[in-house]
Amino acid sequence: MAREMQHEYTELADMAQVSGRLAATAESTYEPVAASATMQRRPSVAGLVDDPELRKHAFLVMTYVLLWYTFSGVLSVYNKWLFGASERDFPFPLFVGSIHMMVQYTLASVCLWMFPKLRPSQSPTWNMYLTR
Repeated sequence: MAREMQHEYTELADMAQVSGRLAATAESTYEPVAASATMQRRPSVAGLVDDPELRKHAFLVMTYVLLWYTFSGVLSVYNKWLFGASERDFPFPLFVGSIHMMVQYTLASVCLWMFPKLRPSQSPTWNMYLTR
């Protein structure tokens, strides 16, 4: 038992020395580490802007985001107009939702038929469903 207590005391003393050294180094001035030959430099932002492939990808992403927001806003305004408390006062919102889903399914099927490259190469497994 005495040996275990001596061991714990030694560990605590070592930790106190390390924390004292850390405090001393925290007060000292910071000197940057010189880059070694094995470290790779990241390209600058100016080099990335000049990359035509990256610009094309960024343009496509921005276009998709803008289209998403545009269609979402138009659909919200359309739903407000259709279900608003005016002379229309359409009383069947589930019917409209099911028609929207049928149209979406049809358009997605047409896209997958026209562009088979968009189809997944393999069916997802249960493990993929549960872990991702």
